[in-house]
Amino acid sequence: MNPSHNMISNNPKCGKLSVIFLSAESEFKGGAERSLSILVEELGEYQDLDLFIFTPGQGEVSAFMDRLGVDRVEMSGVDLNKIRRSNSVRENLKNMWPFLQTAFGLAKKIRALNIQIIHSNSLKTHLLSSLIRLFNWKVKVIWHIRDILENKFHRMVLSLFSMFADRIILVSKACEANFLWSQGKQSVIRNPVNTKVATDENSAQYDPHRKDLRIGIFGRISPYKGQSEAVDVLYILRQKGIDARLYIYGTCWENQTYENELKRKIHRMELGGSVIFQGHVSNVSTAYRYVDVVLVPSPKPDPLPRVVYEGFFHRKPVFAYDVGGIREIYQVNADRYLSSVDARKTANQIYSYVNNASAYEEDIERHFEYVITCLTPENHGRQVIEVYCRALKWPDCFFPIRSSNSKSKARIKSEGSIC
Repeated sequence: MNPSHNMISNNPKCGKLSVIFLSAESEFKGGAERSLSILVEELGEYQDLDLFIFTPGQGEVSAFMDRLGVDRVEMSGVDLNKIRRSNSVRENLKNMWPFLQTAFGLAKKIRALNIQIIHSNSLKTHLLSSLIRLFNWKVKVIWHIRDILENKFHRMVLSLFSMFADRIILVSKACEANFLWSQGKQSVIRNPVNTKVATDENSAQYDPHRKDLRIGIFGRISPYKGQSEAVDVLYILRQKGIDARLYIYGTCWENQTYENELKRKIHRMELGGSVIFQGHVSNVSTAYRYVDVVLVPSPKPDPLPRVVYEGFFHRKPVFAYDVGGIREIYQVNADRYLSSVDARKTANQIYSYVNNASAYEEDIERHFEYVITCLTPENHGRQVIEVYCRALKWPDCFFPIRSSNSKSKARIKSEGSIC
């Protein structure tokens, strides 16, 4: 292993760094938890970095951190899992007491452990980290913003509490809409992809000799992820004579009503044999390799769904609704793949792909190259460490982003950085 990779810096002015990650979920419910796991695993490679994790109880997240050897900081009596985001001011104020209890207890433990950085991963933990700051002014607070908030009250609360954040990481430029005024301490760092997973280079191209088209939609079953819209796209494609199948990967964590309505809709449209609920999958790479096309029809603004660049990494064409920050990630010919919230246009785009898949190969390769150059765990870790060092005002304690891919190095040399 490269010695520079597992040391934050060779600069003697920079000391050992200790970081605690705050996770509001104990299970791997979505992209936020998966992105956090990739980041923590990468930062665990650094010898002069001590890592801690706080989660609300036992679960998949704590078990994963245990396997990595990350020390857990535990608090009894308060379960953040049970506190849900509300549009009611009264309900949000009522939830402040358990947050204050948790913040006070964590602040004492953080001080005792001499932790320098708090890295929060969600709206609930951004609030929690800010309250901890009230009881411990020495610790630096890093917010990792992964949402676009629709509710103006939530945006106002986030903007007010942001005064306690030393640095703010945004997963896309679209996240700037969360704040009612400019922060001046933001950095855009895209989520990483687990590029250490092997991929089949020949898995992307649709085989016209195979009778069926396999469409994959990934993520928790929720109105925000657009499974209902995906069913509309499937219906239109089948009306056009495409023998398409929709594979739904993910489970319903909260809104069972939505899943029930979705199944009734599938029955009404007589698509029962063409929609396959795959449930939760532990090895998503296997699922990506199985499908021909990835569909991301989120009807509401999403900062930048990790499904898009996971699809890129597995050399799949990714068709999506053009909302939130999704357009930011497309490197070439975005209009081939993106549409406004319009099932018919998306179906037409997929239909064009099916009838001329070879014309999309260069796009697919360019997007794959972007991921393995810019969105690797190594580069992501280095960018985050740079944010930590800036918050601590440590000079020259980070390394520039680099590519380990020779082909990408050649392109960077000839065209300048594609990141």
